[in-house]
Amino acid sequence: MQELQRQIEVLEKEASQYRDGIASERQKAASLNREIAILKGQIGQIEAQIKSTDTKIALTSTEIESVEDEITTKEVLQDKKRDTIGRMIAFLDGRDREDILAQVFKYERLSDIVQQIHSVATVQSTMLDIVSELDQIKDELAHQKSQLQEKTATLQELKEQANQRKLQLASVNSEKARVLRV
Repeated sequence: MQELQRQIEVLEKEASQYRDGIASERQKAASLNREIAILKGQIGQIEAQIKSTDTKIALTSTEIESVEDEITTKEVLQDKKRDTIGRMIAFLDGRDREDILAQVFKYERLSDIVQQIHSVATVQSTMLDIVSELDQIKDELAHQKSQLQEKTATLQELKEQANQRKLQLASVNSEKARVLRV
């Protein structure tokens, strides 16, 4: 009887150990499931950040293209205005080289002479307006080139950020694979 009592105690102790083992395994499984869920959450978060960064890169690239187009347009306009000023200076230089008496005798009526003088004054006024416009274009170009530099720097930062996040994602995916193997 004592022998049976001892066998019962041994069996109950063994059953208790199995229960503890099962409880321990359940805790491990729950812990692994939580860890896997956390890793999946991190993966989702990093993937969303990567998508956001990629979208920011696309937007910044588009903005850079737009600023570059504006710069090109302003430079073409600036060249045209400089060419116009050059032609006006050549016209005025030609007028300055003419002898005043020759100009007086060149025209039959006094009103033609007055009209030519008015024409020269108009050219000078227009030339001053164009010079003012050129100054404004120059300022706008400087501002746009500054914007271009800023956006290019931002684009570089975003690309570096995307690369870091991709490395982070690879690391978390590797950790997840390690946990799943356990």
